[in-house]
Amino acid sequence: MSSWLLFLNLIINYLQIDAFLLDFPDAYNRANALDTKIMVEASAVSPEYLDLVSLGLRQTMGSMEFTTGNAKNNALDIKIFMKEVGISGYVFIVFCSNYIFNSTVSPAA
Repeated sequence: MSSWLLFLNLIINYLQIDAFLLDFPDAYNRANALDTKIMVEASAVSPEYLDLVSLGLRQTMGSMEFTTGNAKNNALDIKIFMKEVGISGYVFIVFCSNYIFNSTVSPAA
């Protein structure tokens, strides 16, 4: 790879990191708003349900890794890799939670 392409790749990576960091306050606020909404709705059922929802969502979101197929981060080539946690029907549970939180992730949407 030529030094010009290496330099260009470095600039693109810097811009992507910069855009990510500049969006951090808004992303943080969106995440807190989602957490609050989930906690309020789950605790309306019962405190025990809130605990179950919290643990289940942590396991679900922590089991996934989102990737793209090329260096251009093509949004049409996103794949999800999941860690096997030994629960029967886990893929269905993850699919449902993804559909609820972001229907654009699930191909059936």
